[in-house]
Amino acid sequence: MIHHPKEIEVVKDIFKWSLDGTGAYSIAKKLNSDGVPTRYNKLDLTPVRKEVNTGKKYKNATKKWWGSTVSGILKKEIYKGIYVWGDERVKLPHLAILTEEEFDKVQENFKKNKKEGRGKKPSYKYLLNGLVFCKECGSMIRGVRKIKSRDNSYKCKGKAAPTYICKKSRAVNIPRFETFIIQHLFLSKNLQEYLNSIETNNDEIEVLQLKKSQKIKKINSQEKMVTRDYNLMRDPDLEYDTRLKDDYQNSKMKLSKLKDDLELIDKKLKEQLDNNRLNRVNNIIDGFDLKAGFESIQKSVYRLIERIDVMHQPLEKNGIFQFLITYKGFNEKSIWRSNQQLNEFTLVGYHKSFKELADSSENEIPDFYIPKAFQNYMNSSPGRKEYFQSVIDDLRNKPDSEVFKGTTHLEFGANLDVIKLDKNSLINFN
Repeated sequence: MIHHPKEIEVVKDIFKWSLDGTGAYSIAKKLNSDGVPTRYNKLDLTPVRKEVNTGKKYKNATKKWWGSTVSGILKKEIYKGIYVWGDERVKLPHLAILTEEEFDKVQENFKKNKKEGRGKKPSYKYLLNGLVFCKECGSMIRGVRKIKSRDNSYKCKGKAAPTYICKKSRAVNIPRFETFIIQHLFLSKNLQEYLNSIETNNDEIEVLQLKKSQKIKKINSQEKMVTRDYNLMRDPDLEYDTRLKDDYQNSKMKLSKLKDDLELIDKKLKEQLDNNRLNRVNNIIDGFDLKAGFESIQKSVYRLIERIDVMHQPLEKNGIFQFLITYKGFNEKSIWRSNQQLNEFTLVGYHKSFKELADSSENEIPDFYIPKAFQNYMNSSPGRKEYFQSVIDDLRNKPDSEVFKGTTHLEFGANLDVIKLDKNSLINFN
């Protein structure tokens, strides 16, 4: 930090505003309105955060200042000249940019604000936090419950401060969304039957093994880059070249990203090679007990679902929601559609991801899963298969087909599954 004069001025301003009584959220808002760049802006990197509930790492949709970022800066003792490493504290007065008295005054303000707060905030339970994402902007969708405003819904973080990047997403009612997921996973046996009908995809295993090999090569190359940048940064003749420190930080973050990617590939490969994945699914679903309590139910949901992507399509009156559910350990996904009232969910179809792999099976057209009930019908004549191909091509050219890239919805006149909800069937954990 000592070699970045502009960053030092920003930190000094943050402490000054805090001493003047400005809160962390207001400071972040001021920095964003003034166009002050974060370090991620300067390094042209995408911030990665760890989700509390699932432990998964995900890309943040914005590089803006957050109140939590400002709070973190205000609590760093390095700015008063003390370096903290585990339990060790080392005095480095030459790195201080404010006095100990000023730093301690800021910490007193934190305690004062906490005491003068309105008491402990009520704690609510959100079954799907960490699993749901907005297909419009890529932000995470999280539960929000406020008694005074009667807010009780999952909302896209991209619509909130400080980002405001999402324009089209709509809030999803919490009890209806959570009840639908529980019904789909555990109470309706259609999913269980479908997953048990899937054969091991050896082609995908080969693709994952190839990707793993390629990623390892990139990691080895990037490790050499990190070592090179580190050695350059330690050269006495280049000690004050601020660009070298930025290059070193950039190289380290790229290496960390590659290692995270490799970890994800290893996880997917392990799941594909797991011959017991169906046993896991069957044990979870067959052993489900609605009376087991929130924590037990949430754990079961996390063990079955990888993620849920949500989008809202406005119509002349109201609109429709679409949900793309990815199952943990499987390449297959389901596409559901619901009216805006969320009282009826219709399974449109299943799909496999063919972004890197096209299935050449005669009974499957790449990008589409054709339910078994319709396979014989489609193949009964060249004309019928040609007709369905024309339908697929037509759908691809429509804006709605861009909703879930790599997928297209097909309805065959008979619903694969329908889940209807009424007030008496809703499950409410709050």
